[in-house]
Amino acid sequence: MNMVPGRSLSLLASLIPVLLLPLHFFTKARCASVDAEADILSWTKANNAYLNDAAEVYHFPDFGLGVRSRRGLEKGIVVSKTPLSSVLSLEHANLFPEFRPVMDGQLGRLGDTDLAALFLAFLRLRYTNRDPLKQQEDLQAEAPLSIPNWRGYMNSLPRDVGLPLTFTPVVFKEMQGSAVRALCQRRNKAVSKSFQSIRHVLEANHRPTLANLTLDIFQWALSIVWSRTHRVRARSSDGEWHSAPALVPLADLFNMASSAALANVECTTDDDSENLVCSTTQAVVANSQLFVLYSSAPHRHNGRLLMDYGFCLRHNPWDRLTFELPAAMPTNVNMREQRHAVWHSISPWSSDILNIELPSTSAPYPNDLVGIGRLLYVKDSVLAEVSKLAPKDRYTFLMKQSTPGVENAALRWAIKVLMKAQHNYQTSLVEDEALLDRRDLSRDRRNAILLRVGEKELLVSLIESLEHYQQVLLEEKQRRTKKRRGEEL
Repeated sequence: MNMVPGRSLSLLASLIPVLLLPLHFFTKARCASVDAEADILSWTKANNAYLNDAAEVYHFPDFGLGVRSRRGLEKGIVVSKTPLSSVLSLEHANLFPEFRPVMDGQLGRLGDTDLAALFLAFLRLRYTNRDPLKQQEDLQAEAPLSIPNWRGYMNSLPRDVGLPLTFTPVVFKEMQGSAVRALCQRRNKAVSKSFQSIRHVLEANHRPTLANLTLDIFQWALSIVWSRTHRVRARSSDGEWHSAPALVPLADLFNMASSAALANVECTTDDDSENLVCSTTQAVVANSQLFVLYSSAPHRHNGRLLMDYGFCLRHNPWDRLTFELPAAMPTNVNMREQRHAVWHSISPWSSDILNIELPSTSAPYPNDLVGIGRLLYVKDSVLAEVSKLAPKDRYTFLMKQSTPGVENAALRWAIKVLMKAQHNYQTSLVEDEALLDRRDLSRDRRNAILLRVGEKELLVSLIESLEHYQQVLLEEKQRRTKKRRGEEL
């Protein structure tokens, strides 16, 4: 490379901050993770929890904190145990005299999620002071109250969770034409409104317990509750098993597997109902990350993962297209008002959002979307019959009354709306793949791009499935025509 004499050193000097920027962020993240590892290990020791020596808390560049095997593990090995007496749930809120008035007062009527977030915010404000003298004072005050020591756990929780509650306008812009963006922004507004109501009650009742509560802390607490809550089974005093939401230290360190085959750990309550035990479900080689599966498959699509857990998966096998239905009926249909009324009375279409699955052997094309097309183009007499039925019977009746002409019209309409959705994205898949290869991409921007990449790939597959169905109908029509002509001859 040719350089202007005397400029090479100044150019190199100008590049140094840029070259050091990734190192700065890596070092900062690594230091934070070392603190978090120390905090969670101190919690483990203080609460008689258990982490197998063959496993370790580890910082993964693409995942953040997780759990890694130090050496090979056989199937059925216990990796961690968390005493149920030390999980963090709303039942523990009444242990704190300062928080009890909040539970007993007007705010006690909040939903469990908001109330759990308030309790978590209270613990953060209480425990995040790392001054040793203050820590000792708190421990001495809590000892007679049988309060578990959650300080290490609270200090180990990430301050930046990655949920859309804290997305900047720049990150939301990366979501482009995704309907998930509107859902996120709608939920963010609801959270801000809820926080303002909570602040009003706190100020009116002069609650010093949460005097320093801010929107940022409340959003953080909600993000932790959404992303880390487990349904924990426990046996009551009468011997009956029940489940309740709780934050479970150690168990919430296991990251999610991108496929069922990669899940190598499962967490369940032991038979004595004393511990939540996480054990290997298959043999694990040394230096491997330990993964669990989150919830049920319908809730693992990228839109839900981003909103509730703060990440997206590349090539997510459970992905779905979160599709915003057209607000208006096409102008070329009869009885528009009647069709619109029926449209919103049928369960899959009652909201303005439709979650469309990947085409599969059992569902080769998006039938829920095509169903709306059938409703738009069935004869007026059929529509009159549909309107007389109970809402639960209308969807099936429409399918049975569809004709080849109606099917073709419905397919053309479905393809048209999906192609219109494609045009809402400003970048191509090729451009998105190039962006994902960049090392300076922030986690939030990367997740937003992964979301839209998955949606674009789904759109391509869905349109191809509809075009294939069109071809099938055309071939059937040609066979019928050929058969009819043969009979005429």
